[in-house]
Amino acid sequence: MNYKTLNTKFPLVIGLSHLGKIFSIFWSKKIGNCYVYDFYKKNLDNFNLKNISKVEIGLHNSFKKNKKKIIRLKNKLEIKKFKNIFLSIDSHKKKNGEPNIKEINHYLKKIYKFASPNSNIIIISQLPVGFCDNFKNIKKINLYYFPETVKLGSALSQLLNMKEIVIGSKNNSIPDILRKLKCKINIFDYKLAEIYKSAINLYLFSNITFANFLDNCCRDYGLDYKKIIPLLRQDNRIGKFSYIESSLGVSGGHLERDIYSILNSIKNKKNKNYLNSLLSLNNQRINLLFGEISRLLKLKKYNKIIWLGISYKKDAYSEINNFYFKFLNRFKLKYKIFSYDSFFKNYKNSKNNIIDLKKNRFEKSLVVYNYLSTRDLKILKKKFIKNKIFILDISMSNDLGIFEDHVNYKKIV
Repeated sequence: MNYKTLNTKFPLVIGLSHLGKIFSIFWSKKIGNCYVYDFYKKNLDNFNLKNISKVEIGLHNSFKKNKKKIIRLKNKLEIKKFKNIFLSIDSHKKKNGEPNIKEINHYLKKIYKFASPNSNIIIISQLPVGFCDNFKNIKKINLYYFPETVKLGSALSQLLNMKEIVIGSKNNSIPDILRKLKCKINIFDYKLAEIYKSAINLYLFSNITFANFLDNCCRDYGLDYKKIIPLLRQDNRIGKFSYIESSLGVSGGHLERDIYSILNSIKNKKNKNYLNSLLSLNNQRINLLFGEISRLLKLKKYNKIIWLGISYKKDAYSEINNFYFKFLNRFKLKYKIFSYDSFFKNYKNSKNNIIDLKKNRFEKSLVVYNYLSTRDLKILKKKFIKNKIFILDISMSNDLGIFEDHVNYKKIV
């Protein structure tokens, strides 16, 4: 097929993980028809109403209304018909948050194999700095990088309302199809576009580390760091949305991925030391929880330890660099540990037991509270009132406040 006859009107989105679903639904809602494909049949089959995340605001309803505009390819040979191909798979991470780009490489090489000459591949997956340079000299394909900067939970809304984007390009050009986004387009070389995305996460990582550093200082002085947070947010150089809540450290993998990506690619020793110091401080924050749990277990014998909320935060569902699994590794050999999360109801892990909230008894329990759904909180309210338990609250929300009059309670961070 001559490249001049390629379909230039509609794009093809390859990779139907969480990011791919969001992007194709965004395109169908804002611009029009798009085609989708995944080299794994399971991912393609799972792209249906039942498997669209309800955590992403508006995503489920938007898919329901626009699914006729999202057309599935029958087989990989049809890839050659498209001028513009978006690669949109979630970037995998190792257990500590280090980036794992094997799958992106795998998808990209397959696309190169089936795509027609002079077609455009636009990567929107998270990339480490230097990734695109490894493919820039392959003359068959035009490669571009479109770093998304959306926040999980509100990704669709952010895409629909974006005013400005960055595109990484080899020759300072962009595919015409990107002009349909109708926003300002900043054209950078590959590495600058790659580090732009990393820069956002590095800044957020630094914010979180600043908060935990200052909380450490306040603890040394016998002060409560949280009392000054509202005042800090009033300074417009910091702002009301800044990441300045203290915590048990950075978790989830999204921010850690960019720390490790830059750390593994830069040469300056002082910069490496700086990044290593951020990682070190955050890795030590979990000791606040370990110390308090150990103290309580020495003071009183509990029948069980129950962890509520397995992922690092509500509606996130990531196991990367997770507080819960660090806790398991520390205490699993000496104590019976139970856990619950509405999303992880069927989570299979031989190292712990998943409880049934309605059937479980909470007498003489030490509860580590991270988060629960509103429905689960209502179920537990009666149980907490009736039974004498001790709650360690590691959450950054006020969900637990309704229980403070009825249980022994302590906030950790």
